[in-house]
Amino acid sequence: MALVVAAAALLSMGFFGSSYPASQTRPSPTHDSLAYLFCALLAVNYVTLRETDARLLVEKILHAFVASTVAALVLGWFLSEWTEVNVLYYGVRWQHLSNNPNQFALIALPLPFLALHYLHQHPLGLRAFLVFFAALLAMILGWKSRSDALVAAWLLGGFFVGGALLYDVKMTYGLFQWRPTGPCLSAPCRWLSTILVLTLLCGSGWYFRPTMLGVLGALAPVLISQPPLPPGETAPRIGNDSPANSNDGVVSAVDRAQVSRRGALWRNSVAAILHEPVFGLGPGAHSGFNGPFEGEEAHNTFLDWGTQTGIVGLSLLLAYSSWIFYTVVRCRNPSITGMLLAIGLFSMFHFTLRQPIFWLLPLLAIDLAAPRPNEKKT
Repeated sequence: MALVVAAAALLSMGFFGSSYPASQTRPSPTHDSLAYLFCALLAVNYVTLRETDARLLVEKILHAFVASTVAALVLGWFLSEWTEVNVLYYGVRWQHLSNNPNQFALIALPLPFLALHYLHQHPLGLRAFLVFFAALLAMILGWKSRSDALVAAWLLGGFFVGGALLYDVKMTYGLFQWRPTGPCLSAPCRWLSTILVLTLLCGSGWYFRPTMLGVLGALAPVLISQPPLPPGETAPRIGNDSPANSNDGVVSAVDRAQVSRRGALWRNSVAAILHEPVFGLGPGAHSGFNGPFEGEEAHNTFLDWGTQTGIVGLSLLLAYSSWIFYTVVRCRNPSITGMLLAIGLFSMFHFTLRQPIFWLLPLLAIDLAAPRPNEKKT
């Protein structure tokens, strides 16, 4: 609650107390303000219901995702002509029932890690297999969204969880002289978890390969030759309205242009922060491709928040995120820790503060990572 009040105060001070360049038009604060209000109401509502066992929510979340997938196929595929809903963004990228693939990517991001947590906490059975297949479905559709930030986040979180799973195997089979005091995975659940982690890593690595080649081509043009853009063709914009993120495996000048434009947005967002460094400029998009104050987002949660609330708000967000991460790490729950790492990386390439799931997941992570009363802390 204190964070909500502080954020509201900082946004108000930034909007009413900042000076905007006379040659630029201040963006409307309505869209961001309403989104923040909605997220705050959901977060406060979750806090009031935290006495409910959070572990029951994991199964419900994964089941709800499967149900939403069925609804998306019916409304946005089979009945698309009648409903005017389309599950494919520009006929290429899976967007589910959201407005764009990046929103869906954030929804799919935590599901494999929540499934791994469920397998760690529950015995093998029909429910465990349902959760396992729900996670596989989330990964397949997540890859079909062709979100580079999502697959990069899954790689980071997956490597962390995979390392923890290897450590658990070493401890369990006596490769060392002692075993962890916390609960270990049963053999069947360990196999399901191993399959899930390997699928997450291999699939994400395969889909991230073209992007990595593009980044290497942008950073090392001498090593990877890039053809120039055809005359009159411009690079696609970065963000929610970009249909060109196709991961077709071809290293092109478009990849270099995207890296360059992303860098421009980040540099110009820093310039906007320096214009009003203390309390920021209030709600709205304050970056740009050619300079600050062009009404573009930085597509970086921390930089965008810094332009809106200044160094004070940015420090508050970093402190809150660090506290959440430290609390979960202390509980030594690798699945939930990997999920937080993935969310953190994803947030570096998208502005996630307007999405309710960004605020609800950290609260859920704390509840899930906390050991049960009959469990010993490791």
